[in-house]
Amino acid sequence: MFAIRVLPATERDVDGQRLGAITISEFTERFACYPGGAGADELDRVWRAELRKLVDGATAVALAHDPRFAWVIYREGQSCFVQQVFSPDGDFRDHLASHTAVTEDGHRVSEWNTDVSAIAEFLGA
Repeated sequence: MFAIRVLPATERDVDGQRLGAITISEFTERFACYPGGAGADELDRVWRAELRKLVDGATAVALAHDPRFAWVIYREGQSCFVQQVFSPDGDFRDHLASHTAVTEDGHRVSEWNTDVSAIAEFLGA
């Protein structure tokens, strides 16, 4: 299973920010949405457009939810690996270049597995 969405405007974090939720198999996390230029209500549309690119063959997409944070999804064949990525300047292009599951210090990166069919099902494809 895979899903990502902005939660209703009535659901906010302690700072009053809109919340989003991502589900990857058994894992679900709620996160603050600081959408920058696109309003929170536009994030669902932007995320779906990026996910469509992944289903259509892109090797990685970034689902930004903050000027410095994004859920990056890497596609390897029919498998997908999801990581939450921090970029101090908000540029996620370097993170899209290649999938790595180990940090420079040799520690495993937290990531969750899904597949292209689960993402396509979420999109209604």
